Amino acid sequence: ENNTSLDIIDAFFANEKKTSLPPDHKSGFVAILGSPNVGKSTLLNAIIGEKIAIVTDKAQTTRNRIVGILTKENYQIVFLDTPGIHDPKTKLGKYMVKTAYSAEKDVDITLMLVDAKIGIRERDREIISKLDKSRLIVAINKADIVSKEILAKHKILLESLGVETVFIISAKYSEGLPNLERELASRLMPGPQFYPADMHTDMPERFIASE
Repeated sequence: ENNTSLDIIDAFFANEKKTSLPPDHKSGFVAILGSPNVGKSTLLNAIIGEKIAIVTDKAQTTRNRIVGILTKENYQIVFLDTPGIHDPKTKLGKYMVKTAYSAEKDVDITLMLVDAKIGIRERDREIISKLDKSRLIVAINKADIVSKEILAKHKILLESLGVETVFIISAKYSEGLPNLERELASRLMPGPQFYPADMHTDMPERFIASE
């Protein structure tokens, strides 16, 4: 019996050693912000590699802060997918906008998306003016449907608004996402693994099914 107990204890510590984090492990929280229909949920699903956020052309579908979890060997990024920021005309709309902005205050990095086809709207300028530029990354999404010249103009405009880091991506086709992920990872601080490596979201299956 003693040998059996020792074997169990040895197996436990051996497993703990296998699953222990590297000394340079990093982690952090990223809020995904932007106007409705710029592709926030599509981006989240593409980066995580799982369909955890609903994707639709209908505006204001995401009403909750859906958490997506990306775990790699040396880091873990926890994403908050927020409701689209718009001009609210109802109590629900005001609540959704408040939810989006409150998420930005609780995270280490803010990732804002803009629509390459529509361009940088007045609403986008207003959102950018309210965000902490030191924690801000802007991604120009849907780059697959406009010319390089238009993308370059968008990038120059964003830089004139004080945005230092701009990425050009297509979340639909996963173009530019590896570079974006590397940038996010480079900004993380040393930290623990908040969720198990095989966990992609903290939302219950029933909620995801309803989404």
